Amino acid sequence: MAEPPPRKPRPARPAAATLLRAAGRTLAEFLPLAPAETELLHATREGRQAQIADVCPTEETDANRVHAGFVRFLALGGDADAPVHEHGVQLSGAWIAGSLDFVAARAVCPLELHKCRIAQIDAIAASLMHLSLVGSRLDGDCDGDRLQCGGSIMLDDGFHAHGEVRLIGATIGGNLECTSGRFESATGEALSCDGARIAGDVALDNEFHATGTVRLTGASIGGQLDCQHGRIDAAGSMALVCDNASISNNVFLGKGFAGQGAVRLNGARIGGSLDCRGGRFESPGDYAFSAEAATIGQAFVFESVAVTGDINIGNMTAALLVDDPASWHGAATLVLDGFSYTKFAGVAPTTAVARIAWLDRQSAADLGADFKAQPWEQLIAVLRAMGHDEDARAVAIAKQQRLRAAGRIAPSLRALHWIWEVLAGYGYRPLRLSLWMVAVWLACGIAFDVGATRGAFGPNSPVIQTDAAIQAACAAGPAGAAANWTTCAAMPDEYTTFTPLAYSADLILPLVDLQQETDWAPVVGLSGVTYWPGVTMRWLMWFEILFGWMASLLLVASLTNLIKKD
Repeated sequence: MAEPPPRKPRPARPAAATLLRAAGRTLAEFLPLAPAETELLHATREGRQAQIADVCPTEETDANRVHAGFVRFLALGGDADAPVHEHGVQLSGAWIAGSLDFVAARAVCPLELHKCRIAQIDAIAASLMHLSLVGSRLDGDCDGDRLQCGGSIMLDDGFHAHGEVRLIGATIGGNLECTSGRFESATGEALSCDGARIAGDVALDNEFHATGTVRLTGASIGGQLDCQHGRIDAAGSMALVCDNASISNNVFLGKGFAGQGAVRLNGARIGGSLDCRGGRFESPGDYAFSAEAATIGQAFVFESVAVTGDINIGNMTAALLVDDPASWHGAATLVLDGFSYTKFAGVAPTTAVARIAWLDRQSAADLGADFKAQPWEQLIAVLRAMGHDEDARAVAIAKQQRLRAAGRIAPSLRALHWIWEVLAGYGYRPLRLSLWMVAVWLACGIAFDVGATRGAFGPNSPVIQTDAAIQAACAAGPAGAAANWTTCAAMPDEYTTFTPLAYSADLILPLVDLQQETDWAPVVGLSGVTYWPGVTMRWLMWFEILFGWMASLLLVASLTNLIKKD
């Protein structure tokens, strides 16, 4: 059997020191190392923190200087002469000389720079495992657009930025922690996270302070947004912008939160509650708080809130509304058109007086020529669904009153509209209409009794009018006056006795026939001369008949909901 041909020897692998590497990727380029860099090199190999000082340095010295390029070298994995432990780069109390450049770089370990002084960070499209700048001071900008971080980004516990922190379009696998951080920007944008995707929480709480706008427009937050005891100073501009943001859990804008400038959540989608309890919003002449078209999965809490400026919650949708009257009082203008909610909860008042006062805080236009009916109809429906029927009716009546005051009732119908209110509260007070009918019945009955004593009523029967004996006995009254037919003893016993209240009831009740109207009628002429008491009784009779028909029809319509009132 033939021997196999000998295998060719594999070329020798070059030593690590002779491998060609990109600039800034070999330890030799940073030699000789400064004392702080030597400590960092050893700590990074051993997986511990290199603690240069206990506080953030105020000046650069030979003892605390660490070049930014050396930090980058270690974060990207070092080399054979500078191995990096899985715990990553941990540095505390150092002065980072130069700009930290991670543009398009891919860090292979966590990066923790605590209480360090950093000039600037460029991390556009960078890939980091974890970034922690706890207690550090950033003298310039941090540009992290499209940055990808597998863990959290920690800018908290004394972190202080003197430039804009940009994380536009960034992807963060954990939290964005800015608790007790301070962000100051001369450009107007302190913290920009537009379009960012944050898997965990965003914490802007517990003494968080931004001088400039905080932006989360279009951001996606998998946890909650917590701004309790945070402060944003952006007077004359936007303080917090969360337009079209998607937040899976709660949003806390209360308990010590203060916004100097507009706070806006227009179009935001919040899976939990929007809790503004105890917050302060100040933006005179502008919308201090705006959540137009926002969707809130649970409660909108607007309790114990201080507002200076306008409020816009038009087209907002919330499951519950928890508020108190005082929280709306600071609003110069309140936009409520389209605001939808299903129930009041907590301390929220449900009385008609409190809720009508709330709706009356809308703008003059929304209560006037451009009257918005939806806020009134929404309130009526919610009160009715909660079982507060009387309060719902009071709000419905107030709505009709505002419609007439706004000129939304045709001029030709305003008088009838007012009469409809007086008689039956626009159909919401059918008992009032019944009381009116009783009052008219009694008043007319008394008037008919007075008229009868003055001879204003006579029998309506042709038989009696042609009976000479009855005429002789009953038609003769005092000189120049009519006889009182209703008390004449010569009237046949079988003839209907005139009863003023029964006569009035016969007129005012269209479907009732007590034979009073048939058998008795006003006397309008006496000896060829108009008898005015009788004419007055006829006018009163006509009025009562018309009123009875109108009131009866309206009463039936109100009780059977034939008239749509809301």
